[in-house]
Amino acid sequence: MENILTLEQVIELRAMIGQRLAFIAGPNLSSDLSSDFVIIATDTDLFGLQGDVHQNLLEGFPELYSSIQTCTVEKQDLEEARTHGNQYFFKKGERISEILLVRENMECFIDGKQAWLYTSDIGIVLKLESGYVAITRLGYHDEMLQVTYLGELIVDNLPTTSGRFENDLHSNYSITRSLIKI
Repeated sequence: MENILTLEQVIELRAMIGQRLAFIAGPNLSSDLSSDFVIIATDTDLFGLQGDVHQNLLEGFPELYSSIQTCTVEKQDLEEARTHGNQYFFKKGERISEILLVRENMECFIDGKQAWLYTSDIGIVLKLESGYVAITRLGYHDEMLQVTYLGELIVDNLPTTSGRFENDLHSNYSITRSLIKI
């Protein structure tokens, strides 16, 4: 199963390259920087990332799986974020020089044989002049996103994606993450 951003969404995100970060916000973006909707404001544009859930079959059973999508930012979203004090200006004015996708592969092995592979884009990373801003999904089965500021980009320092996948006597799960420059 694949759960990756579309080419159109990648092109939308790529438009941030060269712009300066103004702030990160969201109508419900709490002080721990988690929400299902995150606004990236640059010096000229607004970009929205939305966590969502949809039903898919994996292992033959219907289950809700989360995804990260680009979305339109409405004026009311920005006003609500401003009203609730949910705008964060850390790294304001720094130029965005690169955008990377965080892609995760989860393989399930049953009795030592590969049973399935789940490939998913779990977030994006903005490379700034003095560090990075990552916006990643927190779970496989819910819509929450987490904003993380990093001095250096180490994939293992990004929040771990949580889910109901646990190793047992017959099933073993292997998770790898990679960064893809867009």
